[in-house]
Amino acid sequence: MEDFTAPLQVTTRPQEKATLTLTAPASALIVGKTLTVAARAVNPDRAVLMLPVRGLRWNSDRPDIAVVDPVTGVVTGVSAGQATIHVTDGGLLAGTFTVMVSFPEPTVSLQADRSYIKPGQPVKLTWISREADRVETAVNFNTEFLNGSLTVYPMETTTYTLAVAGRGGAAEASITIRVTHPTPTVTMEADATTIRPGEYVKLTWNSDYAAAVVRTSNFNSDALNGSIAVRPFQTTTYRITVRGPGGESSAEVTVTVTSNHPR
Repeated sequence: MEDFTAPLQVTTRPQEKATLTLTAPASALIVGKTLTVAARAVNPDRAVLMLPVRGLRWNSDRPDIAVVDPVTGVVTGVSAGQATIHVTDGGLLAGTFTVMVSFPEPTVSLQADRSYIKPGQPVKLTWISREADRVETAVNFNTEFLNGSLTVYPMETTTYTLAVAGRGGAAEASITIRVTHPTPTVTMEADATTIRPGEYVKLTWNSDYAAAVVRTSNFNSDALNGSIAVRPFQTTTYRITVRGPGGESSAEVTVTVTSNHPR
């Protein structure tokens, strides 16, 4: 990391030409973290003058924002704001260094134990946040906990979002669970497939993964599963078509009507 040279206000006695320079890895500091500020004096011929560490005295103009070790020059962030660090050798040289202190930015992660499911299958969501003190919003699920887990049962492709906030700002994480819809299936049966004219036949049908009946032939019903009695006088094919998010499917059964059918 490159050294950051802060703007200096250097005070020397008129007869002195040496300057005091303060350097640090950065001028920004997170609350609770530390930053070491180094001081060096340079005389007119650009030779670096050795400064005894214990010969310097450090202080902060805003100890409520940043405090500095009076001997080592190690700065610690206390609260958000700006503080000026002063250093002097007690005689000829003095310098200042400005540091900006801020609270750490919150982070949040949101994960799921699976990303692709069939409708209604369980999915476990797990979230972890740091440096946050509250949940701002939870989309498509409910929670007030900054860390936790929850099982959801999406019927459609759904995006879950969690937003948290703290003194250092806000953070958001999202995850999408994709619901794949199986192709509908339907079966149809008759309790007799060969009859005499006018005899009754019971038709029975069952479907899976369907949302609606879209067509029927030679009988009427809008039930996805059911049965009905029919009385054909001639050979007849009965057919049903169902539809769901995954497509369409059909089934049929033919009842043959013959006058030669024995009783």
